[in-house]
Amino acid sequence: MNYFYCTYRSPKPPFLKVVESTTSTILLEWESTNGKGTPVSGYVLHWREHGLEWAEVQIPSEKTDHKFTGLNCGTSYKFLYYSLQYYGERTTK
Repeated sequence: MNYFYCTYRSPKPPFLKVVESTTSTILLEWESTNGKGTPVSGYVLHWREHGLEWAEVQIPSEKTDHKFTGLNCGTSYKFLYYSLQYYGERTTK
């Protein structure tokens, strides 16, 4: 009896950087990991204002940025990003 065993690595975590910001917006950008291993099928971004519930937006794999609008000046926000692919997901550090 023959067995074939194949493993696939999860995509590398996308590194987020702030490209621009105003008193009510922030533009986040990341480098696509497509072409560097297992293809990414999309990204998911979770964010929340300090003390509130998490919200989520799904982003297609061809996009490498996302702009948030309607933010409150002087308020702390947290962002958690992960990339998706057929074999799993990978969160940011």
